[in-house]
Amino acid sequence: MPFTRAFSPTLPPGNDWDEGRREEGAWEKNNNGDHVALLRDQDGQLDALGEQVTRIGFLGKEIGSELEMQNSMLEDLDVEMDGVHGRMTQARRIIAKLTRGTRRGSFALICILIALLVVLIVLVMR
Repeated sequence: MPFTRAFSPTLPPGNDWDEGRREEGAWEKNNNGDHVALLRDQDGQLDALGEQVTRIGFLGKEIGSELEMQNSMLEDLDVEMDGVHGRMTQARRIIAKLTRGTRRGSFALICILIALLVVLIVLVMR
């Protein structure tokens, strides 16, 4: 509902409401082109934003597939680590048996450890 003089008894004397409405109409005509240009600019910005959101969605899917692949690799590593843990436990038991013996057991342990060190060095040098 438009604002009329009847609802505004406090307008200062000499202020013509209709003249103000005519000026407002002229302002609207002058600024209508600016408004359309602003809307076109905003549409362009929204299109660019939409493209960026699509790109981010694609990157999110790529990251998700990469994480699934790495999760599979970690599960394989876990299985291998379980095997290594079992072999290490067995090696500790053997070492414990050797150390319970006499001096000869200690000498044998030193020889086994030196041989193991040599094998590890050869494997690392490959």
